[in-house]
Amino acid sequence: MKTILSNQKGFGLIEALVALVISSIAMVGLFLGSNYAKAKAVENYHYRRALLKASEIMENIKHNNRHSKLEPILGNYSQNFVLDERNGNKLMADVSVSKNNTTDFSISTSTSYSTIIVSIDWEESFKLKPNSLEGIERSISIREDYFFNRQN
Repeated sequence: MKTILSNQKGFGLIEALVALVISSIAMVGLFLGSNYAKAKAVENYHYRRALLKASEIMENIKHNNRHSKLEPILGNYSQNFVLDERNGNKLMADVSVSKNNTTDFSISTSTSYSTIIVSIDWEESFKLKPNSLEGIERSISIREDYFFNRQN
């Protein structure tokens, strides 16, 4: 039986450095991926909260429209609310409700309706790029048409 002699007895310094570089590249990729996933999860949470707030305002307007002899809103208004509060940092959002009155002559000359739009605007404070000075502006709007043909 013939034995093969080799003067290599284990890992060398070059192989260890190559393994270290490859594993560090993989770790940086995992870190960036998890950071991006966290930012998107927070962004989706803010979007969901804004959508729920806009739906709540629109449902209150619909409730007032059904159970009141008055129109749901008399004009445009805006307000602020806390969209998110983490670690003592408040993310404020601007809510604006606008109403446009219109008369549709194809239905009847006495039938008027209002278009009510609830808009919520906020600025994402979580930055994906470390060199950016400002966040990303986000907005959501809900629109409904209301007919007012009430008998007095």
